[in-house]
Amino acid sequence: MATGVLYVHGAGNRMADAHRYGALIRAGLKLPEERLSISDWGEKAGARLDRIDLTMPDEPAAADVTNDVLADPYLPIRALPERAPGGGAAGDRDAEILLEYLQFLGPDLTDLGSPSVHLAAAAAEIAASPELAAAGGEPIERIDAAVVAALARSFQRRPKADQAAGAMGVDFDAAKVAIATLLITRGPLSGVSAWLPPEVGRQIALWASRELARRRKQLMREHVVPVADVLYYQRNGKDIRAHVRGEIDRCSKPGIVIGHSLGGIILVETLFGKGGSAENVGLLVTFGSQAPFLSAIGALDMIVPTVPWLNIVTRYDFLSFCASRLWPGKVTDHEIVIERGFPEAHDAYYQTQAFYDAILKHPAARRVLA
Repeated sequence: MATGVLYVHGAGNRMADAHRYGALIRAGLKLPEERLSISDWGEKAGARLDRIDLTMPDEPAAADVTNDVLADPYLPIRALPERAPGGGAAGDRDAEILLEYLQFLGPDLTDLGSPSVHLAAAAAEIAASPELAAAGGEPIERIDAAVVAALARSFQRRPKADQAAGAMGVDFDAAKVAIATLLITRGPLSGVSAWLPPEVGRQIALWASRELARRRKQLMREHVVPVADVLYYQRNGKDIRAHVRGEIDRCSKPGIVIGHSLGGIILVETLFGKGGSAENVGLLVTFGSQAPFLSAIGALDMIVPTVPWLNIVTRYDFLSFCASRLWPGKVTDHEIVIERGFPEAHDAYYQTQAFYDAILKHPAARRVLA
C-alpha cells in the first residue's frame, strides 16, 4: 500500500460507499489512483450485520390495493362508514392534516407513479372533497383511505402520455412506505409536539408505523448500519484502531489521513489517544467529526494532538464540531459554506470544492503532496 493519503470512512459506509466517496476525494485532491488508499475497517473490523434479521419480528402483510382505484380514486373513501353526526372526536382531522403535509412538504414519488406536483394538487383536491368530509370510521383507516385516494388521483392528473408510459400505475405499497418514512424521519412527526396536539400526532404516527412495520427488515438493513457501527466501536474500538493503525503504517511516509464522522473519531484516538501514535503522519484531516464534542464531555480518553490537525466544519452539519478552542494552537478549524440542510449537509463535503481547497492549501498537505 504505497500511498500518501488514507481515507477513513464514517459509520455505515461499507466498501461500495467508501470507494464511491474515495473516488470523489481522489478527484477533488487531483490524486493519481495509486496515491489514495481507502480504509476497509467497516468491512473487516466493523459491526456484524449478518444476524440482524434474526432479531426482527415477523412483518405484517401489506393491505391489498387494486388498480380499480386508479379509475375511481374515491373508492376507498366511499368504502368507509359515514361520519357520525357532530364529529369532533380525537383524530377526526388526522387525514386532512396528513393531506396538508403532502400538499406543502410532500415527497417526489415520480419513480413510484406519483410526481410531487401532481400529488400536491391531488392531496388538496381530496382534502376539500365532500366524500372525505362525509367519511367516518377509525382515524387510521380514514388516513389510509385518504392517502391511497391522493396517490391514485395524482396518477390521474398526469398527462395522458405519462400515464401510458407508466402503465404499471402507482406502486401504492412503496409510495405509502416512502411517505411514512418521511413523516417519521423528516416530517411533522420528527418534531410532532411542536405543532400537533398529542391526540392527533398519535394517530398519524400509528399509521406511519404500521406502514413501516411491513418493511422493517429492509429499513433496518438500510438505516441501522451507522448506529450499529457506533455501538460496535464503543465496545471494540481498540481492535478497529489497531486495524486502521496497520493501514497507516502501510502508507508512504509522511502521509495524510482523512476521516469523516466516525472515521475522524477513529483517527483522533488512533493518533492522539491513550496508547496512540502519530508516527509517519504529516497531517490529520477530520470533517463532519464528533471527536471534539465527545472529548468535551469526557467520552474519549485524554487527547494530545502531536501533528498538524485540520478540522473542517460547515454550519448546517449538526454532527460537525469545532476543535481549536479545546486544543489551542494544536488544531486549525476551517469552516466552509455548504448550502444544504441537515442531514444532507453531513455528506455534502464530498461534492464541495471548498473542502478540497482547504486541504490543498494547508502547509502540511503541500509538503506531503509535493
